[in-house]
Amino acid sequence: MAEWTTLKPKHGLRRERLTLEGHFWPFVLGLLIARGSMLGYYPFAIGFGAALMLYGRKGTILGLMGVLLGTSSLFMEDLPSVLQILLTLLILSLVLPRIRGKKREGLLLFLTVTLFTGIIAFLAMGWGKWELLLSWEVVVFSLLNGAISIIFWYALCHQEPLWSGNFTREQGIAWLVILVAIVSGLQGVVLGKFYFSVILITFFILFVAQRFGPGAAAGVGIMLGFLPQLALNPLNLMSAGIYGMAGFATGAFQRLGKWGLGVAYLGVTLMFTAYLQPEILSSQLISTLVGLVIFFLFPTSINKEDFLKEKPLPEVESTVTKVKTVAEIFDQIAYSAQAAEVEVNKSKP
Repeated sequence: MAEWTTLKPKHGLRRERLTLEGHFWPFVLGLLIARGSMLGYYPFAIGFGAALMLYGRKGTILGLMGVLLGTSSLFMEDLPSVLQILLTLLILSLVLPRIRGKKREGLLLFLTVTLFTGIIAFLAMGWGKWELLLSWEVVVFSLLNGAISIIFWYALCHQEPLWSGNFTREQGIAWLVILVAIVSGLQGVVLGKFYFSVILITFFILFVAQRFGPGAAAGVGIMLGFLPQLALNPLNLMSAGIYGMAGFATGAFQRLGKWGLGVAYLGVTLMFTAYLQPEILSSQLISTLVGLVIFFLFPTSINKEDFLKEKPLPEVESTVTKVKTVAEIFDQIAYSAQAAEVEVNKSKP
């Protein structure tokens, strides 16, 4: 029996330490991701729950509890979808532990999630409401759930490279999808004038700009501004444009350190917000400042290189090095010729 499906003292939570990485993060991720929506559906809850079930390591129980709690928070908004998600997760909890450890378990995960999500969605739709367009939406929704479950499972299996900061492109994209789901789950979560989604977006755009430069920061800004809502409305497109331009302009000041990045990001976002969305300028300013504070407090490696110091041109330096190398070669040839001549003179009678 899988470890997460039993509460025996030998395998339960009492024997494991409540660590930040092993238990706290899966719970928070499950809580936020389960609230994420896309095109009017909630595919992230099923995808992340299925990935946790197949992953089956420490923190899985609390992660699933977070998924259930996040899904339950949507009762007042969309009760039929919540019941459908809970029923799908219940059935998957009986099937997915049996395929763990088998060959091509990722493919089996995709097929299982797609199949059961589609079956339950068709049953929920009802035979009396059969429509071709609605049927195609159910098929797309099922495939989307299966694809997202693979991405989440891949990200969970590659957590160590993320914590160490040495991750590949595929691992970074997988965790970027998780970040998009988290931002989607934070949409509408407001405390006074603090928009948690804006705080999170601010921090990660600055983080990417500091690590990878303007191109990556612009791409992340566009994705975080557009994908969490995935709707072709003016506000969503403006958010994508604002965060994309902010990421690109901020990354250009990568060498100026955190203060340069922070000032550049604050200036660009406030300029575009004041012009395009002046009604949310005050809340945008407060939330952005909170994100900046978190970014400043986040520990990062310090680059001690003085980029303002005058450096020789690469072409000139390369040419000088080549000339020195050729001169050394000719010197060695001359020394060898002189040594040979001396030996010949000594050998003569």
